[in-house]
Amino acid sequence: MFGRGIMELRSFRAITYTLHCISNEQNKKDYRTSDGDEDWKTMNSCTSLTFLIILVCFQSYSVLAALPDLVVQFSPNELSESGSSTTQNDTSIEFFAKRAQFGSRDRSLEGLLVQAPDYDPFLCERFSRTNGFATLPPYQKPDKKNSTVMLVPRGECTFERKAYAAKHFYGAKAIMIYDRLGARYTWNETTNRVNFPNAGLDYECANGNAIMYDLALDPPAYNSTQLDPLMGLATDNIDMASVCDLTNTAFQPCESNLCLVTSHLENSTEYPVCCAWDTPATMPVADDAKDLNTDDILALWVTIRDHELLEKSGLLSSGSTVSIKTRGSNSNFNVTYIFMWCWGVLVTIFGAW
Repeated sequence: MFGRGIMELRSFRAITYTLHCISNEQNKKDYRTSDGDEDWKTMNSCTSLTFLIILVCFQSYSVLAALPDLVVQFSPNELSESGSSTTQNDTSIEFFAKRAQFGSRDRSLEGLLVQAPDYDPFLCERFSRTNGFATLPPYQKPDKKNSTVMLVPRGECTFERKAYAAKHFYGAKAIMIYDRLGARYTWNETTNRVNFPNAGLDYECANGNAIMYDLALDPPAYNSTQLDPLMGLATDNIDMASVCDLTNTAFQPCESNLCLVTSHLENSTEYPVCCAWDTPATMPVADDAKDLNTDDILALWVTIRDHELLEKSGLLSSGSTVSIKTRGSNSNFNVTYIFMWCWGVLVTIFGAW
């Protein structure tokens, strides 16, 4: 709400300034000389500034659109159906998450947290490249009175396929897909080498960089159990001297405190690492899921650090209730849209005239 209010105020000020600029230039236009060079230079400057302000505003809206739009709260599931206590854990945690481009537009949902079955940990096993849906052991779906929210790791297949599997094969009302460092790497079967993460999208070297040595990588493929602790994740019971260190390598610190290997020369012992991004992302619609209906399941993205927080809380092992709510106002309408529309019409008319 606060962010929207600031944007509405800035938009109003920008509109007021643009109208003032246009008014002044119109007066100059009426009294311009026969050649009119100076006046037209000023008017071109005003027009350029107008379009610059428009660009800045739309860029600001892009930033706001990238912010998390859901609040996720986990609390202990204290009583079973028989009324007995199921957990001694009294921890409750809360963080923000990002809704996917596909899936339900529900503004609130509550359910019991469950994890994917061991035989289908990524929810990708039922999809076969040649035979459609593979046959797996039966799964006891929850009844309609008991909603479930399934927690699934990123990787192995597209986000939308995971959402479809969670709903139609396992009966979940929502799916939370958490990010992993290992999901940033892929294995090239042709070259037997690793395809490394993408610069800018997965990591930013300006936020921190270093050189690590003698990693068990490329080949073989990235092993999360072995390498995640060295990249800064869950560093308990590990020699901290072997963990990547990005301190004092950039003007701005690495907020995630996580590393990604960015490249590797064959037979080299050096592995350049940079600061990994760990920000909320909007999961896109998948080309391989066009025939799959995912409109009835809420899908959201969870960052690496938020998932780590959930693991350390003990709520995964003890069971918990998940409450998902839309962040901010319950209304989809934003008064700023009117200002932006009027402003765009005004500038278009002025530019054409």
